[in-house]
Amino acid sequence: MKRIMIWLTMLIINTVSIPTLSSAARDSLVAPALPNGCVVTGKVPGGVNPKNAVVYLEGVPFAGRPAPMHKEMDQKNLRFTPHVLAITVGSQVTFLNSDTVNHNVFGVGADMFDLGTWPPGRRRTKTFTRPGEVAILCNVHPEMSAYILVLKHPYFAQPDALGRYKIAGVPPGTYTLVIYQPERKPIKKKIQVGC
Repeated sequence: MKRIMIWLTMLIINTVSIPTLSSAARDSLVAPALPNGCVVTGKVPGGVNPKNAVVYLEGVPFAGRPAPMHKEMDQKNLRFTPHVLAITVGSQVTFLNSDTVNHNVFGVGADMFDLGTWPPGRRRTKTFTRPGEVAILCNVHPEMSAYILVLKHPYFAQPDALGRYKIAGVPPGTYTLVIYQPERKPIKKKIQVGC
């Protein structure tokens, strides 16, 4: 019981407030985490569609390569789902065709590629090796589009349906918090992280 009280006291003392991103947004907090870093939490401001946003930190020191991820992007009802996907460099994305028509997948931007056209029920996989934004398109259906943001470090999150995000393992320091949305100017804010 005594250990729990000490831990709770340390938690309260070490929690640091971060300035809001806008008057509509809740205060973001930096909360103590395990010895390997802090946790940055918050909520995207009003006007940002959480489904189409990625929150990440700029300026965080990170050596080496982040652990690769394996994600999926589906083609269903003539739409890419999800519309926005964040991954680390070296990660794989499997593209599914859950429609009843042929689809194509090609990328333009930081990583240029064309996976060709394939029939319903099939899938193809692409490894992303260059950081930056990649627009995902289908040359069979030009109205279809999506975006993949490839990052060089693991300090990012995609907000939940309410706009809340959580970035774990962040070392203490001063960074720029970026809210990325495709086809819009990113929202940037300096934050101080301490735990």
